[in-house]
Amino acid sequence: MTAKLIIILTIFSMSIFAQVDCEKYSDKYNPIDLNDALNYLDCIWSKSDKDSFKSKPEDDAVTEMHFGTGMGIRNSWGLWKGDSDIFKIFS
Repeated sequence: MTAKLIIILTIFSMSIFAQVDCEKYSDKYNPIDLNDALNYLDCIWSKSDKDSFKSKPEDDAVTEMHFGTGMGIRNSWGLWKGDSDIFKIFS
């Protein structure tokens, strides 16, 4: 649970220090590595979504991410099947 939160919070810190070309990301984009995944999420989340997430208690934020964004990421990035580039990095 804490690892998920760390990854999500990393997104916010990266947005402060890096400029990301959000034009390259489509709805069906599959990231090639962790940095690319964080940049993608930084692009698709609005500032209000990020602010809302940051203001929630950890348990609420993690639960909401698991059943919404987390499931979407798992399914669309091929994490369930294990056949994506990002899956191979972590296996």
